[in-house]
Amino acid sequence: MDHQSNLRIQDLQAEVDDAVSCSTKAQVAQCARLLATYVALYKHKFGELSHAEYAELGAQITNSLEFGEAVYSSGLQELLETLALVEVHDIDSPPAAGTSRTIN
Repeated sequence: MDHQSNLRIQDLQAEVDDAVSCSTKAQVAQCARLLATYVALYKHKFGELSHAEYAELGAQITNSLEFGEAVYSSGLQELLETLALVEVHDIDSPPAAGTSRTIN
């Protein structure tokens, strides 16, 4: 990983740390539920990754630092965007009558 990529990762990690520390426990929990739903939707559409597929992805990440950096950066960015979405909807305020705080 080059110096610029390393700095980009560190900046994203710091941004995630700041966002999480400024969020309520309920907001972080809702963010986790949304991200879990994204994973479940992926699995529903494309199926489970086999052990061999996980091993292949692990090898790709190990062998290509650029690929690993891109995957990790994308994951951190997705976390930030999902947490921002949760915060915008202010889940700490009571939901309107008849509505759920979850997406299901």
